[in-house]
Amino acid sequence: MCAAPPPPLHAINRGLGTEGLGCVLAGLWGSGNGTNTFGENVGAIGVTKVGSRRVVQWAAGLMIVQG
Repeated sequence: MCAAPPPPLHAINRGLGTEGLGCVLAGLWGSGNGTNTFGENVGAIGVTKVGSRRVVQWAAGLMIVQG
């Protein structure tokens, strides 16, 4: 979508493992809302063609400053 190469298999496995660890910790701590992975970000990248982390960091900073 954003002309980036596909992620290597070890990166996908690491992401799935981290997601699983987060779910386990949420269950151990008694989190009532659980955890969720958002797929909307993939759609946003498809529409804007912007996949840079730096752009997202700047946008987040601007939102924090604006309140």
